Amino acid sequence: MSLLAVLVLLLPFVSIVRTEEICATSKVMGFVTSPYVATCMSDVGSKLTPIMSELSLEEIKPYCDSDACVAFLAEIGAAGLGDCKIQEMNAHMQTDIVDAFNTKCKAVRSMETSNNATANNIRDGSSSSATSGTVTITVSYIATVTLITLTLLI
Repeated sequence: MSLLAVLVLLLPFVSIVRTEEICATSKVMGFVTSPYVATCMSDVGSKLTPIMSELSLEEIKPYCDSDACVAFLAEIGAAGLGDCKIQEMNAHMQTDIVDAFNTKCKAVRSMETSNNATANNIRDGSSSSATSGTVTITVSYIATVTLITLTLLI
């Protein structure tokens, strides 16, 4: 089989291979100076959580409850880095950090609302319905920046 024939056969597979955009270290490190970082880490007990998608609802709750963490990650989401890959963490910014945080915080809020409605129904003997407020939080970069910051300090 000639080299040309092999190349023609492999051509369809070449387009399947996707090159990943790597997050610029300078942009990631720029978030370390955010005024929200120290308060956020204090609020959550300085827990280092590299990838939000790997946290359980119980583990992510302190981040969702912290105004500083929410503000910090909103700042990161507003930077528009997209789904670039954070090499040091083997995670993707949008998918594993931002989207995972938003989805899990919405689930936490939904559970809290449901639990509060159930407790009220039991206490009051009534059947009221509770509406869950949509919490749009762009929390994702806490883990990344914290990991990088701690790595640099070590």
